Amino acid sequence: MSYLRPLISAGVVPAAWRRFLCFRLPVLLLVIVAFCQILDAGLRHVTLRRSNLDDLALAVEADPTAFRVVVLGDSITRQTRRFQLGHGRQDVGNLATIGWTGAAAELFLLRRYLRHHPAPEYVVYAVAPDDLQTTVSTRVVHYYDWRVYNRPEERAFLRQYVPGIDAREWLPAAFDLQERILEPLLSLAAGPLPRMPGGARVPDPSVRPEPASDNESAGASEQGRVKRVLVVGGLQQAVVTRLCGLSRTYGFRLAFVWPPVPPAVLGAWERNGEFGRLTAQLRGLLDGGCNAVGVFDINTVRRYTNFDRDALHLRGDGWEERYAADLAGYIAGLPGVIRK
Repeated sequence: MSYLRPLISAGVVPAAWRRFLCFRLPVLLLVIVAFCQILDAGLRHVTLRRSNLDDLALAVEADPTAFRVVVLGDSITRQTRRFQLGHGRQDVGNLATIGWTGAAAELFLLRRYLRHHPAPEYVVYAVAPDDLQTTVSTRVVHYYDWRVYNRPEERAFLRQYVPGIDAREWLPAAFDLQERILEPLLSLAAGPLPRMPGGARVPDPSVRPEPASDNESAGASEQGRVKRVLVVGGLQQAVVTRLCGLSRTYGFRLAFVWPPVPPAVLGAWERNGEFGRLTAQLRGLLDGGCNAVGVFDINTVRRYTNFDRDALHLRGDGWEERYAADLAGYIAGLPGVIRK
């Protein structure tokens, strides 16, 4: 309003407008800001139910179902959730999320699960090689993790390994209406307590997926993945270290699986040595007193040829089921894990 001051002082602006601009408008804005702050204070402890990602963080505590194997991972493994990865519904629990929640969410989910359930025999972490580093913005991690994983130890971990994740917390709630007002209000209308995901049926190991000619992954997308430096980032190293600590405390065995990767991308990583160095780095972390069974590359089982345009996720009839069957076969081969 500084540009109006000369007009006001010159008497050009009518008196009614002067009262509105100089008194009523600022008071109205202050009332709105104060009202939003009151709403924010009242909604701060509402459990968010914005999506099934939020529901999963609640389900691992509310649902009493116990699994003999727990699967963690990112979105390509999450896509297998509609299939049972074991012979029975309680053999394998798929707690995979998406890359945007990051490895921290997988650690937090497992911790919450372990506090409310008997320890599984195995924890299988199936994560894309280029997701073992922080590749998304702090703002994205804040949106998916900060208000969902709000225990003191979870918040402390996020502050340490995602610098600036709480930088916007001091802002008035009126500056962040979506996250601090609208989404908590909508969460109040959510349905009954969620349950952990369970597949509808066992995947068919003889499924015939669409031919490679139906692949949609674009060359530019594949090159984008090829150019990523494969390294276990600082946050992910901390997650692996803590998973190893949990494996010793609770007695489960920890396994890592490389999920399907487009052949062109995997071949480039192998030729330039990135894939070997990443696997060696991960194995080095697991060798430090971890109750682990090692790292398995599911791409050695077969070539997965059909991906989406971003070259990240399997697409086309049969391919997700093919991966689910191969992953289930790997899990079944772990010593003593599945009762026939």
